[in-house]
Amino acid sequence: MKKYRLLRDLPGVKAGAVSKVRNFDDRIVYFFGEMAIPESELDFHPDWFEEVKPWRPKKGEIFYFVSSLLEIECATWAGHNWEEYLFLVGNIFPSKEKAMVLRDRFMEAAKVYNAELDGV
Repeated sequence: MKKYRLLRDLPGVKAGAVSKVRNFDDRIVYFFGEMAIPESELDFHPDWFEEVKPWRPKKGEIFYFVSSLLEIECATWAGHNWEEYLFLVGNIFPSKEKAMVLRDRFMEAAKVYNAELDGV
C-alpha cells in the first residue's frame, strides 16, 4: 500500500508526518496522527500530500535483506527476479541496521504467535 507525506501543517500534525494506512470495509484510509483522510480525497489536494516511495537500489548498489534463516545478507543489485521479489515484499534495505529492524520484528511476532499457539 502507498504511504504519503504531509507537506503542510494540519491541526495537531506537523508537515513531514508520514501516513499510516488502514482498510475499512474495502475503503483505504490514511491517518496523519488523529486525522483520517480517505484515499479518494488525496487526489483533490496534490499540494498537501506526496507519495513516499520505498528505497530501491540502483544497478551495482549494495543492499541488505533478511534471509529465510533470519540472517542479514548483503548483495549488489543487478535487477534479478529474486531481487525484484525481495523489493516487492519490502525486504530491501540500504543498511544492515534497517534490515535488522525487520528481522527483530519478525522474531518478536513469531514469539507472540507461538505463545498464542501454546495457549490453545
